[in-house]
Amino acid sequence: MLFRSSTDGTNWKTGTVATGVMTISQTSPAGTTALSVNTAYSVVVRAVNVNGSGSPSSAVSGTTLPGAPSAVSVSPVSGDGSKLSVAFSAPSGSATITGYEYRLDSGSWVAASGTSSPITISGLVENTSYAVELRAINAGGTGGASDQVSGTTALSAPTITGFSSSSTTTLDIAFSAPGSGSVSTYQYSTDGGTTWVTRASGTTGSPIAISGLTANTVYQVKIRAVDGNSVAGTASTAYASTTLVGTATIGTITGASTTSISVPFTAPTGTATVSNYEYSTDGGTTWTTRSPASASTPIAISGLTANTAYSVKIRAINAAGTGAASTAVSGTTLAGAPSLTAYTSTAATSVTMTLTAPAGTATITGYEYTTNGGTTATTATMSGSNFTIASLASNTVYSVQVRAVNAGGKGTWSSAFSATTLPGTVSGHAVVAYDGDGTKLKGAQRVDRSFA
Repeated sequence: MLFRSSTDGTNWKTGTVATGVMTISQTSPAGTTALSVNTAYSVVVRAVNVNGSGSPSSAVSGTTLPGAPSAVSVSPVSGDGSKLSVAFSAPSGSATITGYEYRLDSGSWVAASGTSSPITISGLVENTSYAVELRAINAGGTGGASDQVSGTTALSAPTITGFSSSSTTTLDIAFSAPGSGSVSTYQYSTDGGTTWVTRASGTTGSPIAISGLTANTVYQVKIRAVDGNSVAGTASTAYASTTLVGTATIGTITGASTTSISVPFTAPTGTATVSNYEYSTDGGTTWTTRSPASASTPIAISGLTANTAYSVKIRAINAAGTGAASTAVSGTTLAGAPSLTAYTSTAATSVTMTLTAPAGTATITGYEYTTNGGTTATTATMSGSNFTIASLASNTVYSVQVRAVNAGGKGTWSSAFSATTLPGTVSGHAVVAYDGDGTKLKGAQRVDRSFA
C-alpha cells in the first residue's frame, strides 16, 4: 500500500511507509521543491490502493529542524571572569526557536539561558580559552551545531592585602596581582563596585593610589585587572579602607587640680570611628596615648606640676592611624596654696596680711581671701606681697585663708592664719582726783563704759 502526503491540502506527494513512518522531504508532486528549514507545516496523509486514494487524515503540524546558528562570536564578560558572552545570528525560517544549547571543547551539550543573542555561559574558569559550539531548538527538535569559535574569559580577581593613608584625602591600596594573564592596568571602586575609575594605563604595580577622598571616612574598595583588550576582570572582594582623620580643635583648658588639667575638644569631622587620642604637653615634641582609650571630651591630663603652663596639642586615632596634631593651646595647672606669714593691724577694723606666693612658673593673676572658711571669697588688692582686709569688727580674731588665681583657675586655699583686729577707742569714762593724794588721778567707776 502506498501513501500520499500533502503539506498544503492541495498538492499530494506519493511516499512509502517504513515501520509506520513516512519521510517527507519535498512539497511538490514532482519532488522538485524541498521543505524549508525551521518551518512549520500542516500535514495530511491518505492511503492509496488499486482502487484509488482514500480519505485524508486530520491535519497534523510538523516542523523542520532549525539550521545552525551563524556569525557566532565569543567574548569575555567585562568584570566577570567566570562568564563568556556568545553572540550569533539565529537560524532562518518562520518557526519559533524555543531555546539553544551550547557545548565547550566538544563536551556535553548544555541548555543555554535565553532565546536570543547574546547568550551568557557561566561557571567558567577565569583567564581560560574555550571552544564553543551552539545549536538551536524548535518544536521539531534540535538543529545542527555551529562551527566552533574560541573565546577566553576575563582575568581573575586580584587580592587586596591592606591599605594605608598618608593624608586625609588619599588611600594607598596594596594588592597581589591575578594568578595568570597579561594585565595592562587596573580599575578601582570606592563604593563597593558601583562605579569604577581606571588607573593610568601601563601602571600595574602595587599599591594603587586613590585621591580626592574625604577625611576620616570608610570606603568599600574593590579593584580589578584590565587586559590588553581593555576587558576588565573579576573584581576583588571589597576591603574596608579608612582615610586618615583630620585635626581636633581644643577649647579652653582649665586646671583640674595642682597636678592636672582638663582639655575639652571638638572632634574631627568624618563618619569613621575615632578610637582614641594622643596628647602632648610640650607643643608636640613628645606624645602620650590616652589611657584607658576613649574618644569622649574632655581629656584629663595628670602628673603635672602645680602653677605651670603647658603647650597642649592633641591628635585623633582611627583605623588608618594617627592624624595631624591640633593647634597648640596653653593649659595651666592650678596654683598650690600660698603661705600667710604675718599680719599687722593698725586700725580696729582692718588687718594687713603678708603672704608668700606659691611655687611654679605660671603667672599669678591675683589672689582671693576668706575669713569664713571659704564660704565666701573676696578678691585681694595686692601691694607687693601684702593685702589689707577692711570692714572688720574691732578686737576680734579672724581665721584668714588665701588662694592664688592663675590662667588655670582658682588654686588651693592656704592654711588658716589667725589675725586679731585692734581694740576700739575707750569711751564713757571720767577722770577725778585720787582721794588723799594730790599727785594721782583715778577713773570714775561707771558700769556703762565701752570701747568704740
